[in-house]
Amino acid sequence: MSATGSVPPGIPVIAGTGAPSARQAAGLTGEAIGAGADAVLAFPPPGSRGLTGYYEAVAGAAGGHPALAYHFPRVSAPGIPVEALPGLPVAGVKDSSGDPDRLLDELAHYPGATYVGSSAVLALAGPMGAAGAILALANIEPERCVAAFAGDAAAQLALADRHLEARRGGPAALKAVLAAEHGIPAGTRQ
Repeated sequence: MSATGSVPPGIPVIAGTGAPSARQAAGLTGEAIGAGADAVLAFPPPGSRGLTGYYEAVAGAAGGHPALAYHFPRVSAPGIPVEALPGLPVAGVKDSSGDPDRLLDELAHYPGATYVGSSAVLALAGPMGAAGAILALANIEPERCVAAFAGDAAAQLALADRHLEARRGGPAALKAVLAAEHGIPAGTRQ
């Protein structure tokens, strides 16, 4: 979404609407959908307490648009237990943990859509049946990310340095690469 709150035509947008409370997350979700987001992605509340009620509030505010649970323990510990996923009113889960054991558990035991959020496990995720990937790294390495998700081990290995750089430096590192390689100002959010 642009700074004016509008979504460019033809570009699907998944808005991050996780917040510390169900009320806050529902409010952000309603605002995002009102601004034109196609779906929302919400990390769990602190301590992952009250997951069902939290995601019911998010899904209700999404008004029929897909709501995804966001498993990212580095951001919202401890994350969402795999065994809790089937009981949540969500269209799927984005797993950014990068944990191959966790990914295997999700793909084997969670019937909903699993999207990988870590470029470290793309070559495992795609061939094993993940629904897709939602990746920051795809902004600077789209072709390699697609190839790795298709099972290309060489592409997965070629992503290693960029993945590790992004993991260490976060969004600022990715913005710096975009600025250096594509002339996009590092402070611009696109």
